Amino acid sequence: MIDLLLEIKERVEQLEPAEDLSSEELAAYKKHYAEIIDAGYQGNPPPANTNKRGRPKQGRARNMLNRLNEHSHEVLAFMEGSPAIFDNNQALSRGIFNPQDLQKALFQRVSCLNPEDYVFT
Repeated sequence: MIDLLLEIKERVEQLEPAEDLSSEELAAYKKHYAEIIDAGYQGNPPPANTNKRGRPKQGRARNMLNRLNEHSHEVLAFMEGSPAIFDNNQALSRGIFNPQDLQKALFQRVSCLNPEDYVFT
């Protein structure tokens, strides 16, 4: 899965800004994505019935497969020409971040400094 997503990312980065992937490439990538999800479901079958009340736990791998399957449109949005962010590096370079996290990081950085060396006015 990781290899496929990185391959798509590299292919999208090779395109010109106004250019999109061809419909054949989109279909091929979506088909490959679906094949990987299907293989994951075959490798992680649903849990056996334990004769206990309630729904049996599915496990982390199965839950991840369910999320990737249900939200495949969002996972693959970056290859369809939308301004979706593939990784956090792009988010930081575009200035998309939580201001409270930035404030917290700056405060931690300032608080570790020797206060006698700096005067805050």
